[in-house]
Amino acid sequence: MGIENVCSFIGHLGDAPTVRPTKGETPIPVANFSVAVNEKFKETEITTWVNVVAFNGLAKVMQEYTRKGSHVAVQGRMQNRTWTDKDGNARYNTEIIANSIKLLDKKPGGKPGLDDLPPVPDEVPPGVYVPDSDIPF
Repeated sequence: MGIENVCSFIGHLGDAPTVRPTKGETPIPVANFSVAVNEKFKETEITTWVNVVAFNGLAKVMQEYTRKGSHVAVQGRMQNRTWTDKDGNARYNTEIIANSIKLLDKKPGGKPGLDDLPPVPDEVPPGVYVPDSDIPF
């Protein structure tokens, strides 16, 4: 049995997601956003910012139904990326590639929001390769 790369957390969006199509022959929507995850340790509250990438249906849901401050639960896999920026500097980023996002905001009247949405497929269908050059950051 191998070790699985699974991360899950709950937090609030730091800003509205940025959504754009990937480059390439068959563009797909990709959303980038950060989630503030708070921990309380005695009297101190610590906020960790988590960078998240969502593809396809998840990207569309994030674009249509979330905004700055939206409360979300995200599950996915952690990925480290390295690249060279336009000035020739080596850059490094750790991000979560989402495969499940639950919207936790309440509708007016206290009912959970968006529970009636159809299931959203995983971020990238099996067999679809999205090169790092197509990821928008």
